[in-house]
Amino acid sequence: MQLMINNETAQFPAPLSLQQLLELLEQPEKGIALALNRQVISRSLWPQIFLQEGDSVHLFNVVAGG
Repeated sequence: MQLMINNETAQFPAPLSLQQLLELLEQPEKGIALALNRQVISRSLWPQIFLQEGDSVHLFNVVAGG
């Protein structure tokens, strides 16, 4: 399945949840936020949401401070 990850096209096996995607990309469990098709998704939903062909995922590093 073809996905856009931070504006770069990549191929992944299907089916694939958001949680599995992060594991494949070797992303840390903490300090990451993500948007699926321009909508921020709560971390608690990552294991339950499965990606579809052509989905766009943006990964963000969360930084504390103000």
